[in-house]
Amino acid sequence: MSNIMKCAVFAVVVFMLLTSGAVGQTGKKSSVPDREIFTRLGNQVVCPVTGDTFSITKDSPSTEYNGKIYFFCCPMCKPKFEANPGKFLKPKSAGSMQH
Repeated sequence: MSNIMKCAVFAVVVFMLLTSGAVGQTGKKSSVPDREIFTRLGNQVVCPVTGDTFSITKDSPSTEYNGKIYFFCCPMCKPKFEANPGKFLKPKSAGSMQH
């Protein structure tokens, strides 16, 4: 196979990977752009559902609500928040936070 042919095949494979979402994605479905997640990796945040403090990882579930990005300590918290964000954004008493 000639070098030109190898380059063409490589270009097609790269194009297919990039357009399929197989490259450059965090592996989770999220409305939050990857660049927003990656710029916050390692930051300490508080889960709005449980009140637990944790470090953001590339696998931390996240969502955007009213222009703000919220990160969650586990996959179970994201759908709870998305179902009723107002419930979790109101001040809570110390003993009322649960998974």
